[in-house]
Amino acid sequence: MPTSSDLEERVAALEAQWVYSEAELASLAAGRPGLEFFDPPQCPFFEYPLGVPSPYFEQAAALLGSLVEVGKMDCEHYAAATFKTFGPGFPGYRDRSLKAFLRRYVAGLLPPATGTPDEQANCFARLSPLVALYAGAPLDVLAAAAERMIRVTQHGALAVAYGTAAALMLNGVIGDASVAAAVAATVDWLEQRQQQEQERMEINPAADMQPAAEAEAEALTAELWGAVAAALLQAAEAAPLAPLTAAARLGRNCHLPNCLQTPLQVLLHLEHHGWQPPQQQRPEQVQEQQQTRREEQHQQGERADGAAGEPADADLCLSCSMGACPLPGRPEQGSPAGRRVLAAVLERQRQQHADLPPDAFVQAVRLAIRPGGCCASRAGFVGALMGALGGQVPAHWAAQVQGYGEVEAQAQRLVALRD
Repeated sequence: MPTSSDLEERVAALEAQWVYSEAELASLAAGRPGLEFFDPPQCPFFEYPLGVPSPYFEQAAALLGSLVEVGKMDCEHYAAATFKTFGPGFPGYRDRSLKAFLRRYVAGLLPPATGTPDEQANCFARLSPLVALYAGAPLDVLAAAAERMIRVTQHGALAVAYGTAAALMLNGVIGDASVAAAVAATVDWLEQRQQQEQERMEINPAADMQPAAEAEAEALTAELWGAVAAALLQAAEAAPLAPLTAAARLGRNCHLPNCLQTPLQVLLHLEHHGWQPPQQQRPEQVQEQQQTRREEQHQQGERADGAAGEPADADLCLSCSMGACPLPGRPEQGSPAGRRVLAAVLERQRQQHADLPPDAFVQAVRLAIRPGGCCASRAGFVGALMGALGGQVPAHWAAQVQGYGEVEAQAQRLVALRD
């Protein structure tokens, strides 16, 4: 179930949240199978006791409680629940968008005016309860509900566009799609929206004369929908890479698009390898493999990335069958390489069904946490998608999470409302 598994991973990842030093992360990981539930927690910006959910899930829990109580996305009720949770007396961490929300709410504003422009992971890190309730609804209904929810605290187009894409992908996996299939379907939806917006602007040139309110909210433009589709394809293009390498290239912080790309890359990587990925490489293995590849390419006169004589620039997983996969600095328009990787994964899935191994949940979450940075949002979305795929939270992990049973019970009530 996405909601309770989502909680599990935000707790497990909290102990390495916002640790960016690779030397420090490598030291912490030495002799351990993973960084989950590291004691004592290493986050340098706030102190939460071991087993307490991360600030991201605290926001998701406020949404979960509101949805269970009302049975639908009621923005004013959700705003009140958020203020009740994070208002005066709250002992935990408030991020920038929450602080702005509280100021606007106290001033008497109502959603969406309570939201502020913010381009961070909150837009998707808190949405799994919403998708659990609206799963199976028409996509435009789900997208509209996601937009209303996001704008309560993040009243900006970038957060809405990426959060909507995340909702659609999670919805697809709940509907029995693989992650690769859900990404491909969401890219199609985004590109349809891009085309519709382009057509709207062509037919009605005055449409770009936005009213002041719409301008403040940042309109969802054709260019933006296209950029989100390209970012998802860039994550797919990185699927052959080891997640640690991909995160270093895409980015490890809390900002869009990288904070959504990296959890997708982890699961696309696992699907790419049929849930049996190669061992992660040590630095000396990476260097040796790159040197060997360069020598072979020069000897054979091959082009590694479209320029004669240039070596491949990809730190690949051992035995990766997809070949070199250099990543552009920005999402490439059309992203043909990402489409090819998605097509290859989907073809492999059609030819050979791969059941989730018993340790798939643990494996995915550990890969999500290991790069550090904003690993709570990364592992949280991985956990939500893994829950939708049918991955099982280990009992000994659940036992370490404060409030796990209560959240699981609320999640059951939420799903009952959908039925």
